[in-house]
Amino acid sequence: MTPEVVLYRYLQLVNAEDVSLPQFVELVGMDADLLARWLRLLACPASPRALHRGIEALEPWTFVDLAQAQAWSVLPPGSSMRLGFDQWRSVYKSALLGELLAESLGLPDPQATRWRLHLAMSGVNLECDPQLMDLIEYRGTRPELLEDAPAEHKILAVLDAAEVQETSAVAQLTERLLDIAAFSFTTLSAEAGQRCDTQLQQAGLASAGTGDRTEELWDLQQVNLLAGLFLQGNSNANVQQAHTLAGKTLFETPPALFLLDTADNTLVAPHQTASARLQNVSLNSASSKVAQALRELRQLELVDSSDCAVADRQVLRSLDAEEGLVLPLQVRGEGIGVLVFAVDDDVAEGQLIHAYSSALARWLAASSSGGESGTAQLSSFREQEEKRLRTLVHEINNPLSIVSNYLHILELRLQHEPDATEQLSIIGRELRRAADLLQQVRDVPRGIEVDEPKAQVTLAEFEVNHLVEQIHQIHLGYAAEHEVDLRLALQPGTFLLRSDEQRVTQVINNLLKNAIEAGDAASWVRISTQGGVYRQGQRGVEIMVADDGPGISSAVLDRLYEPKQSTKGGDHSGLGLHIVHQLVNDIGAYVDLRTAAGQGTEFTLFLPLNPNN
Repeated sequence: MTPEVVLYRYLQLVNAEDVSLPQFVELVGMDADLLARWLRLLACPASPRALHRGIEALEPWTFVDLAQAQAWSVLPPGSSMRLGFDQWRSVYKSALLGELLAESLGLPDPQATRWRLHLAMSGVNLECDPQLMDLIEYRGTRPELLEDAPAEHKILAVLDAAEVQETSAVAQLTERLLDIAAFSFTTLSAEAGQRCDTQLQQAGLASAGTGDRTEELWDLQQVNLLAGLFLQGNSNANVQQAHTLAGKTLFETPPALFLLDTADNTLVAPHQTASARLQNVSLNSASSKVAQALRELRQLELVDSSDCAVADRQVLRSLDAEEGLVLPLQVRGEGIGVLVFAVDDDVAEGQLIHAYSSALARWLAASSSGGESGTAQLSSFREQEEKRLRTLVHEINNPLSIVSNYLHILELRLQHEPDATEQLSIIGRELRRAADLLQQVRDVPRGIEVDEPKAQVTLAEFEVNHLVEQIHQIHLGYAAEHEVDLRLALQPGTFLLRSDEQRVTQVINNLLKNAIEAGDAASWVRISTQGGVYRQGQRGVEIMVADDGPGISSAVLDRLYEPKQSTKGGDHSGLGLHIVHQLVNDIGAYVDLRTAAGQGTEFTLFLPLNPNN
C-alpha cells in the first residue's frame, strides 16, 4: 500500500492552484497502487504519454474530484497495511533498474517498460495493457524457458531473482538472459540507486521517510468530505450556512468569510446575524489588512491593537479572538474573497486552514459558474458518490490481488513445508472471502429505496471442526497482541453439515474478535464445538465462544443486536453483533447468550445439519 508521505505529496500536487501535469504523472508513475488506479480508470496502457493524454482530456474540476477519490480509496485500510517508505523505495529502485536494463538493450520506450515492470512486481494486472497481462501470466517461469521470450519477461526474471538471490548470482543470470556483462549489471544497480535518489528529490520526497503524515492526510480528506454541504444552493445565505457548518466541523470557531463583490469592488460578509454584524470592506481600503490580503494575494496576520483598522478589529471581535490570520481565496490567480481565522496553537501551525481555504475557493468558483441548480447539483453529487463507492470497492480488490499474488509466490517457495503451505492456504481463503464481501457491496442496486440488500445464501457441505480449527489459528496472533490466551476445545469426531460456510465464518470471526477485545491482559477466550445437539426438532452442531471477561451489562443486553456506537473505543464500530444477528437469521441458525457481571460471557451458535431455507 502507498506510504502516507507519498499520499501527502500526491494530495499537495492535486490541491495546488495550478497542477503541474507532468510532475503529477511522474509522481503517480512512482507508486504502483496509484498508477494502477489511474490506468484502470482511464483505460490506458502502462505508458506515461497515454496517461498524460488521458488526464489532459479531463475537465479541471473532474480531474481534481477523481484525484481526490483515488487518494481516498488508498486511505481507508490504515497505516498498519502500508509499505514503509524504505520498502516502497526499494521496490521503486528495482523498477528503475529494469528501466536501465531496458535502455541497455535499446528497447523503444524504457519508461513504459519501467511502469509495466513496477506493476508486475506489485502483482497488478490490467486488461487495458496486454503486455502487462503477459508479464503477469508468465511470471515465475524458470529462466531456461525464457530463451525466446520478449526482453521484458527476461528483465522481470532478473528483478525477481534480485529479491532472493545474491548479487553475484543475479549478475550471472543477467549475463545469461540479457547478454549484459556481470560487471555492467553491478554498475547499473548502483546507477539505479543514484537515479532513485535524484527522482525522489525532484518529486519532493527526498526526506519523506522521516515524518508521520497521518494527521495532515486526514486534514485534507476531512475537507474533501464536506464538499456536499456546498452543493445545496448558490445563494449567499446558503454559502454562508454551508461554510458555518463546515467551519464548526473543522475548527472550534468558524472563520469569518468575505466574498468579493466585483460590481463595487467591496468585500461583503454573505450573511449577517445579530451577534456578528460585520461591515463591508472596500477592496481599496488603505487601513484594512483584510482588503490588503486579497489585493496582494498573500497571508497576513491581524492583531487587535490601537493601530488596527476598526473593520478588522470588528472581525476579530466576531471571532472572540485577539489575533487572526487572513487567507485570500483565489482561483487561477484571481482573488474571490478572504477567510479570517481565529489564531490558536492549532491554527497557527496546522495546514488544515490552507487545505480548507483552497477547497472553499474551488467550491465557490464552481457554484458561481452557473448551470445546475443547487438541488440538481446535490443530486449529481449523490450519484457521483454512489459511483465512487462502487469504484472504491472495486479498487480495494487491487491490494487483495497483490497479496494473493505474493501468497502464490510464497507457496511455490515453501512447497516442501506442509505446515507453512497450510497456513498460506488459510490466508488465501480469507482473502477470497473478503473479496466476495466487497463484491456484495459493489452489487448494491442503484436508485432503489429498499432495506439492506441481502446476498444469496450459498449452501454447501463442510466439516465444522476443520473450519473452527482454521479460524482459531487465524486469530492466534490477534489474541497474542491483546495478551489473551486463546484456547481450542474440539469435540472428537467429524461433524459434516450443510450451510453457508462464509456466513458461518463471519459469525465466528465477529464473536471471537469481540471476546478477545473484551478481555484484559492474562484473560482467556475459548472456542469449542459440541455435536449430537437437538433443537426444535432439528439435529445440529454447536459452536461456543466463551471468555472470562467482565460480562455484558443489562443496559447493553436490552439492545444487544441493534447497530450502535461501541463502548470499546478506538476503531470499533459497534456493528459486530448486529451483523451476527443478521447472518444467523440468513442461515436458519440460532445464537444464545449466557453472561454475568464479573463471570464472563458465552455465545452458543447452533447450526442445523440440514437447514430448511
